[in-house]
Amino acid sequence: APPAVPAAPAPPKAAAGLNPQMAGGFPSIPGTGWDLMSLQKRGEAPSTPKSFAQSFSFCKTGRWSITRYGLAAGQMGTYTVQGDHLVMINSLNNEVFGNFAMSWHGADKTLHLDDGKWIWILQLVSLNACGEH
Repeated sequence: APPAVPAAPAPPKAAAGLNPQMAGGFPSIPGTGWDLMSLQKRGEAPSTPKSFAQSFSFCKTGRWSITRYGLAAGQMGTYTVQGDHLVMINSLNNEVFGNFAMSWHGADKTLHLDDGKWIWILQLVSLNACGEH
């Protein structure tokens, strides 16, 4: 089963002028913030994008966190980007939260993360997610 995610109204779309720095065909992840738009089982038809009021922040320090409805969700850890792979480690249990193959869809500014079983579709919403400069 996918991770439990509460439903909520769709957030406003990312600003049209929000363009990430690119690194090898993918957005440079450090410092960015993303809203989870869809979570679907691999091989299933794409669902209508929804917001689960769940947001991912990737700090320049190599830390990541999830917030729901703007509140800390208790999931956080460290991340590394290696080519087209994003690996996220959960600091609460030191286990792999996700080992994702990334694909960038520039037209709608979404990043698709595929762990072989689930596809997470994240939409870019911030270029300064952790307040770092």
